[in-house]
Amino acid sequence: MDKDFLRYDILKWLLLLVVLIIGGRLFYLQVVSDEYVSRANSNALRYIVQHPPRGEVYDRRGEFLVKSSESYDLVVIPRDVEQFDTVAFADIIGVCVESLQKELAKASRFSRR
Repeated sequence: MDKDFLRYDILKWLLLLVVLIIGGRLFYLQVVSDEYVSRANSNALRYIVQHPPRGEVYDRRGEFLVKSSESYDLVVIPRDVEQFDTVAFADIIGVCVESLQKELAKASRFSRR
């Protein structure tokens, strides 16, 4: 009986030692070390999709069937927008102020991200 108790006691202390080692290493990695913070900060990427222009399509007589024209999308991320002059911005992009304010309100209601 004494031998079983000794084995149980050794196993208990060994298990406690392993848990303390793993817990100490986790504490060091997450609280003390700043290695993973710098890795996480350098890991942030922002992908911007740019589609190439399409070519023109001609018929057999050489007349245009389809002609490429450029169009642009203005995307607003509400959490990234700071206070700005909506009247001047509406003049720059060529829309009315009410339409711009309506679309900005719609974007912020839809998603903050």
